[in-house]
Amino acid sequence: MKNLLVYISPSHDFDTEEKVTAKIQIDNSLDLGWKKADILLVTNFPYKYNGIKALIVGDENWCSPVPPATELYTIVNLFKKGFFGRELYWYHNFDLFQNEVVTDQEIESELGLADLGLTDQGRMPKWNGGSLFFKKTSRDIFEAAKKIVDKYEVNDEHALMVLYTNNLLWA
Repeated sequence: MKNLLVYISPSHDFDTEEKVTAKIQIDNSLDLGWKKADILLVTNFPYKYNGIKALIVGDENWCSPVPPATELYTIVNLFKKGFFGRELYWYHNFDLFQNEVVTDQEIESELGLADLGLTDQGRMPKWNGGSLFFKKTSRDIFEAAKKIVDKYEVNDEHALMVLYTNNLLWA
């Protein structure tokens, strides 16, 4: 499994909070047994910490109408570039910290044949876009969600709910 972190910023730098959380995320991941090669940090600026070097992408990944959808834009762009392989990927926000070791087998058994695994917000019926597990075969889901973000200027979580509640991928 690959641990994917995305941070795209018009200022080409982490903001004050993410300057700290980026380091904590990397250290925490290494402490929990992640291999350096499996920690994928994607930014639009150079960054290196504790043996993890950011993959630099362009500013076109920034979603100015809906900044919280920037990660979705970036993932779609990475799909277009052929970035994703056969592995399972775990994307999560910088403020979501892993607390214990989770194995590929645990996640794969929960996903089964599904291409994308999400959790809800708990207190409300809305998908949580801050932590998701996905396979290369989920590309169509991300692309469809991006179209909804572009058309209605909603965040990624709303776009995923629109896809799901309207059966737009399975019709």
